[in-house]
Amino acid sequence: MEMLKELDIAARIRFDDEAAEEVSTDFGGIVRARPGGVLCPNSELEIVKIIEFSYKSSGSSFSVTPRGQRRAAGKAASKCRWIAAAARGAFADVGAEQLWAEVMREALSCGLAARAWLDYLDVSVGGTFSAGGIGGYAFRHGPLVRNVYEMDAITGKGEMLTCSEDLNQDLFHGVLGGVGQFGVITRARIALEPAPTMVRWVALVYSDFSIFASCEEHLISLDGMKESKKGFDYIEGFFFSNSSHVQNFISPFMSVEDRELVGALADDNAGIYLIEAAFHYSESSASTVDQEIETIISGVINGLQVKFTRDLPYTIFIDRVREEEHRLRRCNLWNLHHPWLNLLVLKSKINIFNEKLFKGIFQEEKPLGVYLLYPMNRNKWDEKWSLMFPEEEEII
Repeated sequence: MEMLKELDIAARIRFDDEAAEEVSTDFGGIVRARPGGVLCPNSELEIVKIIEFSYKSSGSSFSVTPRGQRRAAGKAASKCRWIAAAARGAFADVGAEQLWAEVMREALSCGLAARAWLDYLDVSVGGTFSAGGIGGYAFRHGPLVRNVYEMDAITGKGEMLTCSEDLNQDLFHGVLGGVGQFGVITRARIALEPAPTMVRWVALVYSDFSIFASCEEHLISLDGMKESKKGFDYIEGFFFSNSSHVQNFISPFMSVEDRELVGALADDNAGIYLIEAAFHYSESSASTVDQEIETIISGVINGLQVKFTRDLPYTIFIDRVREEEHRLRRCNLWNLHHPWLNLLVLKSKINIFNEKLFKGIFQEEKPLGVYLLYPMNRNKWDEKWSLMFPEEEEII
């Protein structure tokens, strides 16, 4: 790495143990790899220079890996460059180094919100677009990569290019879910929509997996395309193996008594399945929420063990994992090894998956952490993305 010290950006590159240690592990504490140096850039140009230098270093090139959430010491993330309206809808132009929590605050200050959110917002915009971005809104809006209009990315040759569906299409599709292999994202133009003010949070508990899975499938069929088919805005499924698992990782919106009830059901049934859903509304539509929720739930009452509901401010709901993070840190559970792994399972194989994993391995090796089942249809994915998915219309 001596050659890096001759660059005009050498002052921005740290070679000390403290800097290397800070970025040596992944989020889940599974992979450890010590870098030769850490660039703390003040601009996209400095990233261009380091990548271009690597590309042109014949016989002595080195890998350059983007690191989400890492910013130069003392340098706060820039605010959204702008929030504007266009023919296809509102959008925000944001730096890839920003956290989704920062995007949330800026957008909400304008009465707007992203069409889709991840469950955890303290992750970077660039990192999530590089990974794909699956969350509880994906069944309706697709993964996060389906909700970006345009990006700036630095290629492996050190070229800074703007890309979209109409401009440098191959690069655009390559960096979406490309885990940084096709370019380093530095800016993203994110789709926005009017923000609701409230959420009706709903939790539905089942002991039978087949019923649970069919209920998830029914709920995502209410896609909102027609008013008569309006359904939930957010849907996720969970598996809990026993009462201890419930107490440690179930929703913070559930009371102590409710946690105990669900925990007892988990113990009695060798695990339970829970559908967490959310229905957006505002003051103008509050009077009809009860009826709309009952209409939606009427199609999933078969085999339902227990139901919970709660009204919450929209901001509390979408940033809910932050409070859970604080609680898990207090319990020394947040820093346990936890691979952040998404598997796309065919609908035709999901019952086998349940028998082998939830009713098989997890009965012997009691799990820690959260186990999510996101229902979605294949038509929410684009074959042009770097993301890979099974060849079947319905996946979960």
